[in-house]
Amino acid sequence: MRDLLNELNTLLQAQFTTTFKKYIVGAGRLTQIPNKSLPALIISGISTSITNQGSGTVRDNNNFSVQIKIVDEIKQYFNNVTGNQTQSDSTVQHYEWFEDRNADGGVKNATILGVIRDNFTLDSWALFNDEITINYDIEPEGTLLISEMTLRFNNRTNR
Repeated sequence: MRDLLNELNTLLQAQFTTTFKKYIVGAGRLTQIPNKSLPALIISGISTSITNQGSGTVRDNNNFSVQIKIVDEIKQYFNNVTGNQTQSDSTVQHYEWFEDRNADGGVKNATILGVIRDNFTLDSWALFNDEITINYDIEPEGTLLISEMTLRFNNRTNR
């Protein structure tokens, strides 16, 4: 799991460079991220399920559940001028970072999902298995706005 999380972090940092001010591998308290470090991208492992292949030379098959969170300051997405705090474009910005689409409906390469699809292919040591959930409907936590993607990878037993 640690190798997968570190590889995801390296690939996403290379793609997004300064889009996110902080990249974090592992779980932590979101409220401890200072506002000057937002938006932040957090990559953490949820679980590993193992199919034991028994003794011999055949390796176990591992399935990794991973969560990628975007944590952002909520103030920039609400209009406080009229006092009604209407949400403007927070979900749109998070959508564009996670899975923005081309005119033909395909995922853009310069998105989190695009980076994963481009780099975890059949010749990778870990294979992205297309089980994705992206949740944009997360309630604000204090002054933070959080969206999250949950996805699964299978390791390649022949690697």
